[in-house]
Amino acid sequence: QTAGQTAGPKGGALSKQAFTLNGGSGTHVDAPAHFVTGGRTVDALALEELAGIPMAIVDCAELVAAALLAGKGGAETSGGVGPDLLVPLGALEADEALHGPIPRGALVCVRTGWANARYADKAAYLNQVGDGTSSGSSADASSGSSGGVGGGGAPEMRFPGLTLEAANFLVADRAAVGLGIDTLSPDGGGGGKAGFPVHHAILGRDRYILENLNLAPDLPARGATAVVAPLDIAGAPECPARVWAVLP
Repeated sequence: QTAGQTAGPKGGALSKQAFTLNGGSGTHVDAPAHFVTGGRTVDALALEELAGIPMAIVDCAELVAAALLAGKGGAETSGGVGPDLLVPLGALEADEALHGPIPRGALVCVRTGWANARYADKAAYLNQVGDGTSSGSSADASSGSSGGVGGGGAPEMRFPGLTLEAANFLVADRAAVGLGIDTLSPDGGGGGKAGFPVHHAILGRDRYILENLNLAPDLPARGATAVVAPLDIAGAPECPARVWAVLP
């Protein structure tokens, strides 16, 4: 919600605005405190975690496209069928076989192609099931707010995410500083029913999550440098952020 005010006479400001929004609106960062009691809040994230860090892009768009096609035809695919695909560890291993190891300490972003294909269409991006009245069974309630939903009783949605095994690999074996994804949640649309295991795996290791990213198809698999600029709000467990990829 915004409240605008135009300037009065005598050379005052042209316009002013006051904003009220959910911390999980649009592209945003989840700090550990979002799921971890006593965890760090957004304002406690250090500069060296957010700026000038290597960025690794794991491109799973073809895998997701195949799953969507299989979902229409009923065929099985690795990691799931249809929009409920959870990117498996094997996809990360295949990416490393093609592009080399994911650098330690990187921001690892999983490109499913979901936002690139659907973000301009709210209904397609949220992909709600039925009348959207299912309670607590879908995306992280905060991230749902990017489409105007959220809180208790969030509508059931269907979109891709990541398996717990893949998430554990990134933080335990590759020491990723954060995980980003171009969907509403790295847990996928069924994350609520499963207890948000990926959120717990990443945030529970004191890392952060970026949701609703725009991961352009031409972003390189390796070599870019990430700059993450969240709003510096004291005590915030999550808040909107701008994210840049500086190309080599």
